Amino acid sequence: QGGPSKGFECTAAAVASLTAGRVQLHMLPLDPDTPPREWDLPQPATCCSVVDGPEGSAALALFVGSTSVLKALVPKTSPSNIAEGGDATDFSVVASLTETPNFLVPAQSGALLFIGLGPSVVVVDTITPRTIARLEGHHGDVTHACLLDAEKGRLATGGRDRTVKVWDLEAGRVFWQSGVEAAYPVSAMACCEEGKLLAVAFEDGKLILYDVLAEGCRMRHSLALERVMPRLMKNVEEMAKSEKNDVKIISSEPLWRLGYDLPSTAVDEPAVVEENEPYRCLHLAWRYFDHFLLHLI
Repeated sequence: QGGPSKGFECTAAAVASLTAGRVQLHMLPLDPDTPPREWDLPQPATCCSVVDGPEGSAALALFVGSTSVLKALVPKTSPSNIAEGGDATDFSVVASLTETPNFLVPAQSGALLFIGLGPSVVVVDTITPRTIARLEGHHGDVTHACLLDAEKGRLATGGRDRTVKVWDLEAGRVFWQSGVEAAYPVSAMACCEEGKLLAVAFEDGKLILYDVLAEGCRMRHSLALERVMPRLMKNVEEMAKSEKNDVKIISSEPLWRLGYDLPSTAVDEPAVVEENEPYRCLHLAWRYFDHFLLHLI
């Protein structure tokens, strides 16, 4: 509520979302009777990130980036403090930013933070706080980043230049970089818990899986969402129709919009129907059950 969401982060312990002047934090598991914790921010926020405790036990910190400053909400005595709403004075300033951040990726329980600033990624030590590195090489804004291996310090980045790079922070070099992989910029990234597979989605609906442990980060699979999604949606619709539903639907929408056959007295369907926009992946997440599954939103 309060305007369109400008940021979203989901972890094992909490869900954080941003609107223009407010950040909301839902603690997991969700309780419909418990309202989210809210903080009003003096500056419009552009991105947020939640740091979980061991095995997702609690939300230990909440980072929020705005047009000129990076702020953090860190509990003073116990992890439960972060679940108590308040105002902007609860947040401490971590760093002053020269540009509007595109994303925040925490590492080492929030001790390190990767911040996307234009075509670069800045590595900030949040304890000191100080900037310890700056990753440069993309020829467009870096839109997404994914931590592959915290121990070895490997980070994957993708941007508006339609390329993917894997950085080795310990060695201080680029471990691997792709060519131009699609016609549109990177729209989402995610890696599995083992740090072996990296999923990269592009705004034109293309999805690529890389084996980042193989020599040269070998491409494992590539697919187009426009080919896969219609078949999946058709299966979902068939499942929905097969289910028994005794609820009577009363709607003000015209029959053609609801998908019913038009009776002879009904108003004709409009002659011009807008074409559906291409499928675009906005969020990727790996979830492990008895095997790895890749969730797309």
